Amino acid sequence: MSATFLASTTGWSNVGGVLGARSLSDDDVWRMLAHQIAPGAEYNSPERQPFPMCLPGTRVKALDTLETVLTQTDRKVVWFFGGPGSGKSSIAYSIADRLRSQNRLAATFFFSRKHLNRSNTDRVFLTIGYQIGLLHHQAKSRIIRAIRHDPTLLESHKSRGDQLERLVAEPLRSL
Repeated sequence: MSATFLASTTGWSNVGGVLGARSLSDDDVWRMLAHQIAPGAEYNSPERQPFPMCLPGTRVKALDTLETVLTQTDRKVVWFFGGPGSGKSSIAYSIADRLRSQNRLAATFFFSRKHLNRSNTDRVFLTIGYQIGLLHHQAKSRIIRAIRHDPTLLESHKSRGDQLERLVAEPLRSL
């Protein structure tokens, strides 16, 4: 005899052939999200040590420009790019650290070819949403509500656009 396990925010389960249901608490839903994030994606994760940071006095213009764009304009997301070894990770770490020290950093996601959960976009918006929810209770409530409404937001096959809108953009707009 095989047992089928159904997971959703209604809490259906089949254990030993006995089917039961219970309503999941907000903490249960939050834990469901926590199990889907990419550990180590945060800019200051111990997995990323030694941290790739800009040395004092280097990349000053780039860091100052990024900080100005992120803190004094309507632009809250910046895409910067460069070839291998051009210092992207050092600049990203340094600006994240600078913004965190000013309480202006909402979330980070550092990709890694070496770690499966961070080598693609499957968990990027789950992880960013989770980090935002840890900082802001109101955003956390919105994220939990979104997952209750659509538990497939936690699935890797879900549209990244839907995940971005429901787990990141809508909660940030509520702040």
